[in-house]
Parts: sequence; structure tokens; C-alpha cells
Amino acid sequence: MYYIKGQQQDSADLTYDDEFEDYVSWVKGQEGTSKGHVPHVYIDSAGVPTVGYGHTNKDTINKLQFSGESLHGISEEEADRLLRLDLSKNFDTLRQRMANLGRLDDFDSLDPNAKYMMLDYEFNLGDINKYPQMRDAILDRDWGAVLYQFERYYTDNKTGDSKVLEYRNQSTYDHFLSHRFETGGSLTEEEYWETQESSE
Repeated sequence: MYYIKGQQQDSADLTYDDEFEDYVSWVKGQEGTSKGHVPHVYIDSAGVPTVGYGHTNKDTINKLQFSGESLHGISEEEADRLLRLDLSKNFDTLRQRMANLGRLDDFDSLDPNAKYMMLDYEFNLGDINKYPQMRDAILDRDWGAVLYQFERYYTDNKTGDSKVLEYRNQSTYDHFLSHRFETGGSLTEEEYWETQESSE
């Protein structure tokens, strides 16, 4: 079932609440250029035709390109609508993946922020099961392990080197993780890293 702002949702669907709106605002700050949507069709870093806030649906892209609308672009309202549909579809896919793993109850019992962290991997990277240690750490609420796993990297097209996505990683930490260490998690961030260093 797709998330449409203002419509009633089943309990397992994305819900219209402040936490979801906060997540949507955060996603908008990560996608597009200058922390805004890209109104015209462009080719992203992976070579995929994209529009708005990371929307890659081929039917939408083709319609824009063949109608000539890609020259004028889509509105912020349309970009917002497409983003919400994409997040809802990815949320449904994410829940199905968890059901296939036998961990749907674990997922459904997570707090919204933790669910949205998993959703962000599904939305941006395609399949959270490609990152099983990260996935299981969130489901197990092992935030120290999440802290060790969450960083993302990119390949420099000029050098071929793998480099840290510094802004993205810092933003992810601030939005999804920092409060877990500030409000009395099982380990403080400093204690976790000390544990890692002592085990090496």
C-alpha cells in the first residue's frame, strides 16, 4: 500500500506523523543538488536517468523525455509526491524482505527512526540484504555494531579509489545514531570505540 500524505494507513504501512515528515525532510537534504530536487532528467553517479529526489522509474523518465517536459522539469509538489511513493514502495519491499528472513516481528517492533534507517538503505542502495551485518545490527538493536558498519563509500571516477562519503556519513550519524548514545544506550560512542581498539 502506498503512502499518500493525508490518507489513512494500515498499521504496517508508513504512517503520517512528525517522525516520517522529519525523515522525508532529511531525505530531501540528501538527494538532488544544492539540497533540493532536480526538476529535469539527469544522469546520476551510477549512470541511471533520474529526476526529482532520486526518482528513477523508467515510465516516469520516458514520459518526461518524450513529451519534452524534461526540458522544463517537474514541480516541487510532483517531486515530493514521487518521493513519497518511492519511499512507500521501498518500505513494502523492505517488510517483505524481513518476512522472508523470518524477522518481520523484529522489524515491526523497531522504533520509527530505526525503521527509517533501514528504509534509507533500501531506497538508496537497492537491497539492505547486501549489507547483512548492518541489517542484523539494527534488528538486534546493537547500536555499537551499527556505528561500526554504517559508513558509506564511493569510487572516485578519476582515480578508481574508494573514498568515504564524509557529508553523507556525518548526516546519517546525526539523524539516526547520535541520540542513541546521548540517551543511555548500552555503550557510549567512546566506550564502543575503546572496545574495538582493545579487541584488535
